[in-house]
Amino acid sequence: MIAAFVVAAAFVWSAGTRLSGYLDEISRLSGLGSGFVGLLLLGGITSLPELATVTTASFAGNAPLAINNVLGSAAINVVLLAVADAFLGRRALTSVIGEPTPLLQGVLDILLLALVVIAIVTGDISVLGLGARSG
Repeated sequence: MIAAFVVAAAFVWSAGTRLSGYLDEISRLSGLGSGFVGLLLLGGITSLPELATVTTASFAGNAPLAINNVLGSAAINVVLLAVADAFLGRRALTSVIGEPTPLLQGVLDILLLALVVIAIVTGDISVLGLGARSG
């Protein structure tokens, strides 16, 4: 079981490395910024497993699995950023890039997660007749 995980992790690492190279080339050829291409394409591609899990869990009626998958994905991304920041030492991770884009993305992520926390704390409230218990 551990060997299968290690092999799968190696394939994912290899594919991710190749994918980021391809996206750098797409960014260069299209003239779009690498941040924009990374946000749109790389973010979309790497979110496909979460999309599949959330969709399947939703159709199966397993809302806790769907919600926890999305929140777990966001949480692990924050952990990865914290680990990267720890390797930089005294400088902040955003100081290496020199553009305001990562700061904006971080602020938007915090706002989105704050909305999730508000939704969890307030419970289910129907909005325009939509909600887990609309009716």
